Amino acid sequence: MSISIDLSGDVAVVTGGGSGIGEAIARTLARAGAAVGVADLSEESAQRVAKQIEADGGRALAVALDIADRASVQAGLAAVRDGLGPVKHLVNNAATWVVKSFADHTAAEIDRVVGITLTGTMAVTQAALPDIVEQRGTVVVISSDSARIGERYMSVYAAAKAGLLGFTKSVAGRSAARASGSTRSRREPRTLRAALVSSSRPAARRSWPGHTRWAASASRRTSPTWRCSSSPRSRRG
Repeated sequence: MSISIDLSGDVAVVTGGGSGIGEAIARTLARAGAAVGVADLSEESAQRVAKQIEADGGRALAVALDIADRASVQAGLAAVRDGLGPVKHLVNNAATWVVKSFADHTAAEIDRVVGITLTGTMAVTQAALPDIVEQRGTVVVISSDSARIGERYMSVYAAAKAGLLGFTKSVAGRSAARASGSTRSRREPRTLRAALVSSSRPAARRSWPGHTRWAASASRRTSPTWRCSSSPRSRRG
């Protein structure tokens, strides 16, 4: 597959980059010329993807990173800065979920889903944002159609993903204003087809036929660019 963008000299980080959609994103960024920090809860998975990227002629660094742990986030991004350079592009792909009715969720399950899918994404973004603003880079947040239409047996996941939509729009405007004094936003519907990564929870192993992609973007010329894209659920990283 040909890549029509040139990211040569840029450094990108992909959370949940050790498999599935995250792996595909990491490999695509590498083909576009970016040095990629492959961040995943599973160091083994991150190493596998990083080695594949390097075998294909790219540059990558495997990072064991738990986005629910702020100390792990700080250490992981520090490793990327030391090994590859300042982060210019961040893809917030990692998430987790529980498949059951809301009434059956335990408090620990609710805390885990929100802590990884929403709060964890905030933690990574907050840690990487100074580099991204300085370089007028890009933040991509993977959301889900469940954020807009709901999900009967994944209500907490849907709520966390809906939170990501509000978070992305809010921080995009703030970051753009800091960088340039002005901001421009837009929504762009797109369709994405992809198989769901196998989950450790058998009940969660499902494939979704199509999801809508929405973007909230600041001007590329003067400020960071933010995108919020809907997709099938991806693994925690």
